[in-house]
Amino acid sequence: PTIHTLNPPSTVVIDVESLAIQVADCKPTGEPPRGRTKNNSATFLSIGNPCLDFFFHVVPDTPKHPKTLAFNIKAIAEFGYFKDFPEILYRILEGPESRKIQRMEWTEREEEKGPQRKSRIGENSSKKSFEEREEKAKAKKAIDKYNSDSNYRLLFDCVAEFFANYLKSNIKKLNDRKFFDITLAAKWCPSIDSSYDKATLICEAIARRGFPRKSEKESEGLEEAHYVYRVRDSLRKQVLVSMHKALEFPKLYMSANKWNSLPYNRVPFIAMKTYKELFKKHDKEMFRE
Repeated sequence: PTIHTLNPPSTVVIDVESLAIQVADCKPTGEPPRGRTKNNSATFLSIGNPCLDFFFHVVPDTPKHPKTLAFNIKAIAEFGYFKDFPEILYRILEGPESRKIQRMEWTEREEEKGPQRKSRIGENSSKKSFEEREEKAKAKKAIDKYNSDSNYRLLFDCVAEFFANYLKSNIKKLNDRKFFDITLAAKWCPSIDSSYDKATLICEAIARRGFPRKSEKESEGLEEAHYVYRVRDSLRKQVLVSMHKALEFPKLYMSANKWNSLPYNRVPFIAMKTYKELFKKHDKEMFRE
C-alpha cells in the first residue's frame, strides 16, 4: 500500500496540533463571569481563556470528518497510546463491539469444554482448518476494505507511515546510544502474525516503508511474495527484536542511577511488581506520586 494524493476535503478537518498551539498562546482575560446551571448550581460561564472557550463551543458541533483522525495521529499519540491505532483499524474491520463479542465467545467455548475435556486428533485437525479459513477471510476483508474505502486507506497508510517513521528514528537513537529518547513505538507495533497483523495486514505495510525495494540491492529482482517475506522478516529481526530488548528501560534508568527520572507510568506491570521495593528505596517521593 502507498499513500495517495488527496483533493482538499469538502468539510472541515480539525488540526488538533494547530489548535493546541493557538490555545497555549492565548492569555486568560481575568476572572470568568459567574452564573447558574440548569439545576441552579453556581458555576463559571466561561473558562477565562478566549481560545479555549471558542474550542469548547465550536469543536463539539463541528461535523465529524473521517480524515481528522488520520491527519492528527502524531498529536493524538502524544496524549494517548501507540497501541490505540492498530486497535482502531481492527475495530473498523471487525466492528466496534468485536472485543465484547470475542470475550463472550471465549467464555462459551470454555464452558462447553467442561471439566473432563479430551484432546482428539480429529478435533484438533478440524480446529486448525477452521482457523486457517478464518485467517484467509480476515485477510481478504482487509484487502477489500483498503481497496474500496478511501478514508480507511488513508488512515491505514498514515498509521503504517507513523509506525515506520518512529521505528526508524528509534533504531537510530538506539545505535547512537540515546536510550532515554526511545519511544514505545516498538512495544505497541503489532508483532508479525499477531491477531492485529492477521486482521489488518499492517506489518507488511510498515515493513515496506522501513525496507523499500529501492533502498536495498538484495530486494531488486525479487518476486513480490519473496520480497514481502523478506521485509517482514527484516522488520521482526532487525527492528522489533532489538527494540524490545532496548525497551527493558527500567534497567537502563536503574543502572544509570537515574531513579528520579524514571517514567513510572511507562513501567510494565511485571517490571513494576519486580522492582517495586527498589523504586520505594531509591525514589520514594516520585514513586508515591
